[in-house]
Amino acid sequence: MTTNQRTKSQRLVTTTPLTSVGEELKSIKHKISKDLFDGISVRKISSKGELANRVLTISDDLFLLFISHHKVGSKESIKDRFNYQGFKAYSKAVTTLTGRGVQAKHNLKVIDVSDILFVAHGHVCSQKLEFAEKKTKKDEARRIISIYHNNAITTDFITESDEEKVEVLNAIELIRKVYQKYKSYVGREELLLRYAWYDTDMNKSGLVDQEEFLMLLQRINVYLKKEKAVRIFKDSIKSAKNETKTTNRLGSKSGRQGITFDECIALLREISLRENESSMSDTIFDELFGKDNDTVSAEDFLAKFIREKQTENSVTLDDVSCIFSELNSMEISGSVSHSGEEGFIDRMRFQEYLMSARNEAYDPAKTRFDAEKMDRPITDFWVDSSHNTYLQGDQLKSYSTVQMYVVALHRGCKCLELDCWDDNGTGIPVIFHGHTLTSKISFSSVITCVKKYVDEHPDTMPIILSLENHCSLPFQEQMADTLERTLGSNLYIPDPNGELPSPSRLLGHIVIKGKRPPEIEDSEATETTASSFEDDETGALEEQIHLSLRVGGAAKGREQPLPDIVPELSRLTLFNGIKFKSFADSSNLNPHDMHSFSETKALKILNNPLNCDQWREYNTNHMSRVYPKGIRTDSSNYNPLPAWHAGCQLVALNYQTEDSSMALNVARFRENGRCGYIPRPPRTFLTGKEESMRPEAALVSIKALSGSCLPKPYGESKGEVIDPYLTVKLYDVNINDEHDIVSTIEYRTSAVRNNGFHVQGGNTSELSSQRNPMHSVLRQVFATTRAAGNGKGLGRYRCEV
Repeated sequence: MTTNQRTKSQRLVTTTPLTSVGEELKSIKHKISKDLFDGISVRKISSKGELANRVLTISDDLFLLFISHHKVGSKESIKDRFNYQGFKAYSKAVTTLTGRGVQAKHNLKVIDVSDILFVAHGHVCSQKLEFAEKKTKKDEARRIISIYHNNAITTDFITESDEEKVEVLNAIELIRKVYQKYKSYVGREELLLRYAWYDTDMNKSGLVDQEEFLMLLQRINVYLKKEKAVRIFKDSIKSAKNETKTTNRLGSKSGRQGITFDECIALLREISLRENESSMSDTIFDELFGKDNDTVSAEDFLAKFIREKQTENSVTLDDVSCIFSELNSMEISGSVSHSGEEGFIDRMRFQEYLMSARNEAYDPAKTRFDAEKMDRPITDFWVDSSHNTYLQGDQLKSYSTVQMYVVALHRGCKCLELDCWDDNGTGIPVIFHGHTLTSKISFSSVITCVKKYVDEHPDTMPIILSLENHCSLPFQEQMADTLERTLGSNLYIPDPNGELPSPSRLLGHIVIKGKRPPEIEDSEATETTASSFEDDETGALEEQIHLSLRVGGAAKGREQPLPDIVPELSRLTLFNGIKFKSFADSSNLNPHDMHSFSETKALKILNNPLNCDQWREYNTNHMSRVYPKGIRTDSSNYNPLPAWHAGCQLVALNYQTEDSSMALNVARFRENGRCGYIPRPPRTFLTGKEESMRPEAALVSIKALSGSCLPKPYGESKGEVIDPYLTVKLYDVNINDEHDIVSTIEYRTSAVRNNGFHVQGGNTSELSSQRNPMHSVLRQVFATTRAAGNGKGLGRYRCEV
């Protein structure tokens, strides 16, 4: 029977973890080269750029990839061939229970398909690959494959031929596509237990015994005293014996000594109910649909829950029917599918709906890409932007790497910064944070990286390269040649006297932000210093920092005025950086001319209502860029909300720092299909003359109902059972008011002791967005009070109000 011929009820049969996903993966196995199951020879690249002969194999069940010293056989999956006991976590991920990139004592590198973020290939994008490139032939670089997993950690290797490279890339893409699609048909608890099951079922019998069960409880954050846990387990074994007369699976004459995957799920749910008396979902179900009912119809679900409880009036009965069809297709142990009984779901599937992305707070309509809005001028958009994109860490001593550009692009960033300098030693333009000890990367390698991304994503919204040009004329000529030769037809050549184009017109193109030679009458207005020195208030302190660092044995201070711009580079520049004097002077500038402001300068402007109105008017037809002040040497970020509120299009943040400001950026750019361009709301075009159009204050009521399947800090598999609590913050903007520009209202629940599997809440708080609810952002963070991870995040969520 083929996958398409299977009925939904058959898909729900669950005897092993992720049966439905496994069945779908099996259905595509014939599309993958048999050589990958037997193992192909590759050269793995170490963190120091060393090359080592290895074998790359895809597991028989398609869940795993691994790199080993020798072939392990094509008929066995990894979970059967190798025991996971003794594996050490390779890296940690805060937002997931386990990152499955792990390393065995016997030099087996394992990558779970669920852990792969994306795959890059064919170019050098990190320091270790640069080292490796020096030891390879010229044509081998195109066969490099980099698998990104666990917060941009990579596994890198070189295939022996172009054909094998294509086979590997196609296989990974196909497996990930199927896995991601059908993972949504697996319940949360089943998905959680899938990761823990293989680690605790030590002898791979398909059962967990008493000791393994105790380990499992600790792993998934369920706390019970040992005596109580043992008693519950033994009661479950007795119950299983009474239900079946068949020979036990372990072959013991004394009877079965372990429980199955389904039995384990049922037992965990029973424990949760014992500890919490009743679940949050049951309470809601009883209130809306009656205590005596175990199912709900689509009509009642729409009327009583969606319309009355959720006040989602745009949802139709057809929408609910689609939701029910998906829920009834899910693999949920112990739940009865109503796929044959149209229009009903049971309590467990109702609970799954409440906890799933189908019911998240973020408006799903906002996530859809709207092509019609992309015909507006580019000044009408917020653009996802980064600052000093090349840096991995702090602003003074960290590594510069092309890999950070790869990560930023795949995260949706559409404005990348390149600090360009002469390198007289190599004779080529390089990128690094000038006058610091940060390492250097070549300008050409970054441009090649951007070209590769556009080739792989031809429908991408325009990518803006923000050039901070410190190069002399000969090096500028090299830059211009590299841009034209590498980017080819993807490089946008602007009309300096024309109107600014729309994002849709620039689809698949790279545009340049830089400088053009000044006209005689405005020569004083052109930016003549690097952006990091534009802010007078922080310039002196930055100069002291730079003077304290010695590059090449000599201390260097503030740069002299930058040289003229060569015509070859000038003609490629769409956005021309002009030094800001006043908005009165700026109002008549060419639309291509734009300003850059440090966060300190921006806040000074925003603190003056008149200046704020003038800035909004300026941003109606011109671009503005805001960047972190120079004293943020730790690569921390400023709050982007005020700059967005003033209509600034390019609000650049340090992408390498996952702080609260970066969380606000993620929330903002979830909109419009995560394309990196968000149409600015009408409020950002208004001035003080139009205050009557200001929206009324919004009141947000937050009730912490429950949490489930929470991980340990950093995704660790070992450690104490967590004591989770929830922190909710509402970020608001108070422009044109006698208050701080940014207001933050915080609400925190009390910690729940010894429970991360099913956490019941009940605390309620009201948070008010007093001034600008259309710009307010809600951020929620689960953390733990346990000493081993005190205050450490377990998971987070952010959305616009």
